[in-house]
Amino acid sequence: GSAIPNIRSAVRGRMRRMMVSATFPRTLECTLLPVQEADLPALYAFQDDPVLRSLRVVPYRNREAFFAKWKAVLEDHEVVKQTIWADGQLAGSILCFHGEHGRELNILLGRAYWSKGIGSAALTQFLAQLAHLKGPLTARVVEHNTASIRLLEKHHFSKTSDTPFTDAEGNSLFEFVLERPEP
Repeated sequence: GSAIPNIRSAVRGRMRRMMVSATFPRTLECTLLPVQEADLPALYAFQDDPVLRSLRVVPYRNREAFFAKWKAVLEDHEVVKQTIWADGQLAGSILCFHGEHGRELNILLGRAYWSKGIGSAALTQFLAQLAHLKGPLTARVVEHNTASIRLLEKHHFSKTSDTPFTDAEGNSLFEFVLERPEP
């Protein structure tokens, strides 16, 4: 009879030690700031990442084309553009611009920041900044980028179409157009 309470006590003590020693990921603090020219080398490195390039989740631009495109983006006051910072580190960028589908959203995170809630936190903040704009917001996502599709659907975007396209390397792919209705 007295052995059972001792076993229970030992098990409870071990469970407490296991719970105390377990490490839980903490939430990274996410901040949006205006894009500065000094941010561009890091943003280029994110889109130049070999893994990201192989996934074909963003159109690849060589260094010269990337900086030329961003120079135009920085000068265009119609484009809403922010950098995404996680715990004080540049993690990516998020943009809203007028594209072929109306107002379009583009978000890019460095691979080190994937699956950490940074994209969701950044998108929540960015959508709040865009609340004054009228009309739907669209995003185009290559069909195999399921993480981005889930992120957008979590923020009330819905697939409206899929479109074949050929990327810069000549690969035939499909992209989904997702739309978020006007709030």
